[in-house]
Amino acid sequence: MLRRLSCLCVSVFVAGSVQAQSLVGLLPGTHENLLQRVQSPDGHCAASLYQKEYVDMDLRHNVSARWSRLKITKDDKTVYDSGDEGLNKYQSMPGFALDLAWSPDSAHLAYRQITSIRIINTDGKVTNQLPVSKDSAVSSFSWIDTTSVLVVSKKTENPLDMFGKPYQYSGYTDKAMDIRIQRLPLTGGGTELYQQVVRKPTFIFHSIGFLLDEISPKGDLVAFSDGANLCIFDTKVGKVSRKIAIPQKPPPKVEPMEEDWPEVRKAMEELAAEPQQLEGIWWQTHDRLVIGVGFLGSEVRSVYTYDIPSNTLTDKTSTLLPLWMGSIKARFYQDPNWFGASIK
Repeated sequence: MLRRLSCLCVSVFVAGSVQAQSLVGLLPGTHENLLQRVQSPDGHCAASLYQKEYVDMDLRHNVSARWSRLKITKDDKTVYDSGDEGLNKYQSMPGFALDLAWSPDSAHLAYRQITSIRIINTDGKVTNQLPVSKDSAVSSFSWIDTTSVLVVSKKTENPLDMFGKPYQYSGYTDKAMDIRIQRLPLTGGGTELYQQVVRKPTFIFHSIGFLLDEISPKGDLVAFSDGANLCIFDTKVGKVSRKIAIPQKPPPKVEPMEEDWPEVRKAMEELAAEPQQLEGIWWQTHDRLVIGVGFLGSEVRSVYTYDIPSNTLTDKTSTLLPLWMGSIKARFYQDPNWFGASIK
């Protein structure tokens, strides 16, 4: 049901956004929130991401319009301002992701769009638009050094020009058909380090509204699902160094229905028997992962830690799943360390 509802939300857009946008600063009921503020390593610059929303008091306090805005300051002076950009009113996140990242030398800000990485200099100039692939959504990226980024992308089951994408991509989760790992220099071009077709199309967080932590803190390991296994790709040796089967728990029992509808019961049983997929990845340390299994595609949700040196999976569902379910920030990947206080 979650899959169907999220897809339905994508097709609804804000009408008359140009007119509404010009009045956003004047409308009663308009609120602006700071979603994220990221300081540069040298402390001189900061990138701030805001969201505005208009609550129509005549429509039972429903949000009838949303906007986002990215501002960059250098020594407290604004050097870049995207202005208010209209959003789908059902889209809780802006048209670019919350994973703003400064280069190690504080010279550039990078942020993820749908199919590319945008680079902004500290003088406010948009200097680069690093394309990944027109048919793939960027799921993760990380600065490798001061001149290049490591990018993880996935080809989507549905074409990216559906429902107004990529510009109105609403932040839902799509099925990933393959995974691609690339090194992109700021000067353009790029090197593909790895590509693999996913064995069974799997729902994986790769959308604008979610922060996916696929790249290790040191930037040399990438964790991903091939549909059947958790895979660890080592950029230093250029190959998958670890592969472990995605753990499965017994599917839920289909309860008897008041009326016997064989076709419906069969469909429910087939859905319950679908393999539980890896749909959440977080690096706790350089050697340990936290993974979520069945978060979107199953009634059975599980959380594990995976220790790379010992090649060991440990079931942490009883400890960590209540934390995930109880935190909106965790479920929307606004708290990448949601598990931190509960495991050592």
